[in-house]
Amino acid sequence: TVDSLTDQLAQYFGATDGGALVTSVAKDSPAEKAGLKAGDVITSVNGDPVRDAGSVASELSQVSGDEVTIGYLRDRKAATAKAALEPRGASDGGGAQRGRRPVRPAAFMRPA
Repeated sequence: TVDSLTDQLAQYFGATDGGALVTSVAKDSPAEKAGLKAGDVITSVNGDPVRDAGSVASELSQVSGDEVTIGYLRDRKAATAKAALEPRGASDGGGAQRGRRPVRPAAFMRPA
């Protein structure tokens, strides 16, 4: 999992342009296999800078192919790692959203 950095954490980790803090790495995940560790700060995905956890997710969702290059900081030193991506839907069994209706805001609902 990744979390956005506060200004104070960004300064502590040396991430002057922002990034996303890796807070945990699941066993046998693509991140673990790529060598990422809790405490790393992701700074780019395929060369595109990321400023926070949301932009990491956004960049990863736009990757076409089965491999991604992650730029990160560890101990204030820049490094890169290549990670193999899981097929879309593999982490949730492929059907977590199947059969669910989209949620609509109350302002768009008609009275019963």
